[in-house]
Amino acid sequence: MRAVEWVSLACLRVGNRAGPAGWLNRLIAAGHFGSTWGSGDYLNRSGALATSSNGLASTTNTGTIRFRRKAPATNEMYRMNLSESWEAQAEQWIKWARTPGHDSYWRHHRDQFIRLLPPPGKRTVDIGCGEGRLTRHLKQLGHAVVGIDSSPSLVAAAREMDPSMAIVLANAASIPLRDKCADLAVAFMSLHDVDAMAAAVNEIARILVPGGRLCAAIVHPINSSGRFEASAADARFIIQGDYLGGFRYSQPEERGGLSMTFHSQHRPLEAYFVALEEAGLLVEALREPRVPDEAVSSPAGRRWQRLPLFLHLRARRP
Repeated sequence: MRAVEWVSLACLRVGNRAGPAGWLNRLIAAGHFGSTWGSGDYLNRSGALATSSNGLASTTNTGTIRFRRKAPATNEMYRMNLSESWEAQAEQWIKWARTPGHDSYWRHHRDQFIRLLPPPGKRTVDIGCGEGRLTRHLKQLGHAVVGIDSSPSLVAAAREMDPSMAIVLANAASIPLRDKCADLAVAFMSLHDVDAMAAAVNEIARILVPGGRLCAAIVHPINSSGRFEASAADARFIIQGDYLGGFRYSQPEERGGLSMTFHSQHRPLEAYFVALEEAGLLVEALREPRVPDEAVSSPAGRRWQRLPLFLHLRARRP
């Protein structure tokens, strides 16, 4: 049986609390994940996995796109949590994410975010890794990385693309890793797609060693709170409703023959910083990256040189 099949077995919740860790520790001991993985690294405090929300990688575009207005969550959406909504879009996301140059990740966002990261250390955990495009890039940069995601389809796609990587089907609010096992956690475009965001941040703090860091990118709360009234470069940006209140929204997009609906949760900036504060993480860097000129291919893209698409932060566990 291939290692990827064993990993999926290790992620099942079983009655014996040592069961999941036991299966995976045998794989680690057998050298499936290389010499950087130690016995017990996957065992969390409970030894079991939850089955609800998690972060899933998402992105927002610039440049040539047919923009549609952000839509409030529908009754149909409310029948699914964010994790389930992303699982329903998994096939579309895999095609979208794996088309080079198709979205902001390829054009500028990945490289802007990578500048915030510390050098590779003992272990990096990619929270909400999705189909694994950033996880694979981190591996190329020298990180000993494990990916975490709650979408079975996206986890399967990430494992298939690189069977040598440790990709675990798990909930961001119940990470199956032991305390203080990582010196870097990455949450790239995932925290706004987590139902239990504060619980996920608390879990991230738990798995970090003292001095370890969380590097995160989110849809900027200004971006998710409103919309431009037109596609002209100088179009007004309008916030209608309640910026300070959280709400679900969907954003359908089409480009290059591909379509994708992004499902996310708007939260004010305060919500993220309260979560960091309550988890005991200290913010040491904050960025609102401007879309570079070379990444803009239409007047609509120039609008995002006036307002931020994304927010980046780096926080440290004391």
